[in-house]
Amino acid sequence: MSGRCSARAALAFAAVSAALGLAPQSGRAMTPPRTLAARLKPDAAFGSCTTTYTSVAFGAYDEAAPGATTAAGSVGFTCTGFVFQMNVTISAGSSNNAGQRTMTDGAGHALLYNLYLPSGGVWGDGSAAFPNGYTVNFPASGTPYAATISGSIPAKQTTLPAGSYNDAPVVTFSSI
Repeated sequence: MSGRCSARAALAFAAVSAALGLAPQSGRAMTPPRTLAARLKPDAAFGSCTTTYTSVAFGAYDEAAPGATTAAGSVGFTCTGFVFQMNVTISAGSSNNAGQRTMTDGAGHALLYNLYLPSGGVWGDGSAAFPNGYTVNFPASGTPYAATISGSIPAKQTTLPAGSYNDAPVVTFSSI
């Protein structure tokens, strides 16, 4: 084939495949356009929250392109009652490293990618190495909050066979 990798990132509420889409794992009801595994952890809140998301779809990856392949999606929430803080993190997925996430084709080949916060830093998984998530302190009751998830596949990954590459990071909403 002509050196093109089809990346269907199913960023199912953080399921990533070169056609990134999002989907819920448990708790709140969500209607994902793809598959995203999301968790809502209501730690010590006196209110309740609902979550939303939109897919991140990378589409086809062209290894000859001079720049990165990018795409965007979003995560959001609306809380009612008192919630001190809401923090949204995204797991490292199959790479176990939020600093350099990977999508795989099932045959051992890995396509590098990452997810970024609106501020530009790597969207963290809450670990000591990558603690940063999207955080809102004292979210106003009934007010919707949303954050853009920016996805990027670095250019010039030339040794990969064409195919469908996937990952399944989990988005976690933690309220305190």
